Amino acid sequence: MLSFITYKDAPEQLEIVADSKGVNELVDYLLSIKKGKDHMHLSIGTELDEYPITGPRVGKTISAKHVRLEYEDTSSWNLSEK
Repeated sequence: MLSFITYKDAPEQLEIVADSKGVNELVDYLLSIKKGKDHMHLSIGTELDEYPITGPRVGKTISAKHVRLEYEDTSSWNLSEK
């Protein structure tokens, strides 16, 4: 299981929830984009699982339907604009 959860009132916060298999898959995805210097899209129903929102999280959190992982060399970042 691999899920990404965001908060409606804190969009800058992201939680990654994974079991052992999900952690291994995430590591494989990251190594793949690092090796290929590319990007990858993860979607619910294929690479991602819908996390069951229950209890006090109902109405406050969203299970991400799509996640984009991207390799970007830091030399291309313009840090002076941040």
